[in-house]
This record gives sequence, structure tokens and C-alpha cells, in this order.
Amino acid sequence: MKMETFRVRIWPIILVAAVAALLTLLIPVPAQQEWLSFHLSAAIPVFNLGIFLPGVFLFFTALSSFKKGVRVAYGFVTFGLLLLSLGTIQYPVIAILNLGDSAWVTQGFTEFPFILGTFCVFLGLWLYTRLAGVAKAWLLLPVMIVGVLALMGLVTLLPHAPVNMPEGDLDLVLAFNAWEGSFLWAGTILLLLVKRRTSPTYMRAMAWLFIAFACEAFGCYLIITAIVTTGMETWFFGENVFLVPFIISGLSWLKSAEAFHNASAGVGVPLVGALDSDQRNFFGRVRGQVANRPLDCIDVVVFAASLCTDLTQVNRYLDVMRGITANRTTRQNLTPQEQEKLADVYLGIETYLIESDPVRHFTAQSLRRLTTERYQQLVEAPVFWKKVGVVSASAS
Repeated sequence: MKMETFRVRIWPIILVAAVAALLTLLIPVPAQQEWLSFHLSAAIPVFNLGIFLPGVFLFFTALSSFKKGVRVAYGFVTFGLLLLSLGTIQYPVIAILNLGDSAWVTQGFTEFPFILGTFCVFLGLWLYTRLAGVAKAWLLLPVMIVGVLALMGLVTLLPHAPVNMPEGDLDLVLAFNAWEGSFLWAGTILLLLVKRRTSPTYMRAMAWLFIAFACEAFGCYLIITAIVTTGMETWFFGENVFLVPFIISGLSWLKSAEAFHNASAGVGVPLVGALDSDQRNFFGRVRGQVANRPLDCIDVVVFAASLCTDLTQVNRYLDVMRGITANRTTRQNLTPQEQEKLADVYLGIETYLIESDPVRHFTAQSLRRLTTERYQQLVEAPVFWKKVGVVSASAS
């Protein structure tokens, strides 16, 4: 099956990850370790790795149709998330080898994958925000770095419950979690800025990515709150409850990768188009009656427009379409003249996508294949199809 037409399903991925996590029950429990605590600390990182790695693969396969700047930006994001998932694997290894008192643990070196990973995630999103044309996004990078460093110092001054570890080591734990949570939360802000401008085709992927980063940031802040209020010798840490937000984050990341891959492949995206935000929910799905009406060539135009990074760049074409729809009580039975005008609108948007869109790389062949495979057999508009250079289904 061709990659560009392959629709990904995440349930087999989750099942395989769950089986791999259950296999960790076969690992002997080290001396002085509780059975449940140890196996949870082993199973959860293995499960997270099992869903993060396929997500990275799905993102990278989808990025082949995007321009270099986008591939670099999302390369940082996926590399950062990979580091976050790999970082959790070290904990069961530390437990098995009884390295809890080693310098790697006591000096905070275990946090390095998380520190570098969260910064890579933020940097990738910042780069993409600039590509998407969000005004003054460049200001956020130095502001965030200075702000995070200040917050890292402030959390070490917080009064806290008694803990069974040196004060300097505790300060490192608090400071590192502040670093990770702050950069991840800044990433969610960037995602919201980008989501407001992104094409409806990728709203679902952006929405799940927002949830993933929000849960990851929440998990970091939750760790800080728990340490300060109750200490570390509690069921919250002993039974690995603190990892729950990170599990949710991993599942959301996989959902985002699924949506991103399917949208880039041209499958799994609703056929009925709607550009107005009030006709779509947070995940980009078309609302109510709009989703149930018959298809026409306006939907072909809207689909092409939904692939644009910034809809304001094709407003001059869309205004023609809006003029046609505003003067009609129904969208069925478009006249030949209206079909011809809509064909000109489609061709204008197609030219913009091929020649000027800053994010995704299209060729005339790839773009035409996306539209014809989706709509040619479903939209009866012979004048429209003839004008855009495609033989209509009724004529074939």
C-alpha cells in the first residue's frame, strides 16, 4: 500500500506497547524494592517508549511533503519528545542495578534528557511559529530563557515538607522540573498561536499536540507541588502516580502523530469543507448540519484553501467564492457560470500552494491527485472539472 494513501490506526500500536509493558513483569524484583512500585516504574516507561517511537516515525514520514524549514522545526520537536521518552527508561535500569546512590542520580544527571528534550521541543515550536508568520514570535525565545532561569532560582527558595535527601539535590529536582514545565507550557502557548492560523486540515493534529504538551507541563508542575507540600516519601511517588499525566501526554502525542500523518496523506480528513472557525470545534471537525449536506465544487475549493498555511494570503480568491455563496439560498445546482468562477478560484489557490506556501511543498501532480481522488467521483460539476483540466466523473 502506498504511504500517501495509508491510513494509520493507533490501536495496534497501543496494544503492542501494552504487551511490551506487561513483559516487564517478568523482570525479577531487586532486593529492598517493593513489587508493585518496581514493576510500575518499569512498565510505564516501556509503555511510553512504545507509543512515542511510532509517533516519531509517523511524524517523520508525514514531513516528507513539507519544506525544509518545517522539517527542521518538527525535527527538533520529535527529537525532543524522543529524548523525554528515552529519559524515563533509565529509572527501571537504575532500580535493577541499584544505582540510586550513584553520582548520576544524586547529582541530577538523570534530568539531562528531560532538560535537553524540553528545550528542543520549545525551539522546534518556536521555529515553526516564525515560519507560520506569527508576529513578534522571535521575542519569546530570549524572554522564555531568562524567565525560566529566574523561575528555577525561585522554586529552590520555596519552603517544603521534610525530604530524605540533601537540600542541594532537592533544589536540583525542583529547578529541573521548573525548567521542563515552563518550556513545555510555553510550547502550548506557541501551539495556540499557530493553531489559530493553521489550515483546518491540521487542526486535529495541533489540538492533540497541545493536549500532549499541556499534560506534560502539568505533570512537571504537579511534581513540584507534591514535593513542596507532602515530600517524596508518599504514595504519590511510591506508587508512581506522578507518571499519570505523562501517560496521557504520550497517548495524546500518538493521536497527534496519527492525525498529522493521515492529514498529510490525504486520508481521514472530512470531505465537507468549512473555513469559518465557528463551524469547527477545537479538533477541527465540522459541526452539525454543515457536515451532513451534499458535496459540491465549493467543497473542492474549500479543501484546497484548507491546505494553505495562512488563509489571508488567498482571501482575494475566497472572496469570489463567498460572493457566490452569499447570493444563494442553496448550494445545489450551481450554474455553469458559477462553476467556472469557482474553477478560477481553485486554480488561483492551487497556484499559491505550489509557488508560494511557506510550509508545505506541493507539486501540480501531488495537489491535483489529492483533490481528484477525494472529490471527482462525488462532485457532479462538469464545467468546474473541465476548467481545472480534469475529466468529470460523468464524462468518464
